[in-house]
Amino acid sequence: MNPWILYTEFTFIKTFSISIAESRKNKKPGRLRNPPGLVDSKKI
Repeated sequence: MNPWILYTEFTFIKTFSISIAESRKNKKPGRLRNPPGLVDSKKI
């Protein structure tokens, strides 16, 4: 494997996950600690 391919894949996944986390924070500032699964299980 080419080390540059591994490096670019790692940085892409890292930035992609960070962008998803940031978008979730901006959408729901009040529900940062509760994923949708936990909220649904508490209602039941």
